[in-house]
Amino acid sequence: VDQAAFLEQEKVPTRQIIGPTDLGQVKLSYPKTWSVYIDKDGGGNSYEAYFYPLVVPPLTSGTPYALRVSIVNNKYESVLGGFNERLKNGQLKANPVTIVGVDGTRLDGAFSNSIRGSMVLFKIRDKTLQVYTQSTNFQGDFDNIVLKSLEFNK
Repeated sequence: VDQAAFLEQEKVPTRQIIGPTDLGQVKLSYPKTWSVYIDKDGGGNSYEAYFYPLVVPPLTSGTPYALRVSIVNNKYESVLGGFNERLKNGQLKANPVTIVGVDGTRLDGAFSNSIRGSMVLFKIRDKTLQVYTQSTNFQGDFDNIVLKSLEFNK
């Protein structure tokens, strides 16, 4: 019990990341015990950041990340449509979500055989913002820290 309480206390105060201004200036907080690796910094109209406790594993490792933030150069409807098969067969569940006055979609469940978690999708101009945890081990931090702090310009 003491160990669990200590681990939760170690996460605060949180850190904040701010994405490129021209891609919606996404802002969110994450536990200070996590590290971040930015793979794509906004050049080429995309942004990709990976988060994990202590050290971010290599992208080729297949590790489910604690958090991923992506801004992809695809329309919201197209990105959401890519999950239709998993939604139809019940592997994913979709629910509406509103953050900073913008309506989006929250997906929960199995994104693949090895990735179970939650994702929120929002339209930012002609692109799509994806914020997601790839493991249910990080669900509490995703819901209570990341999503509660999420801001962006549409």
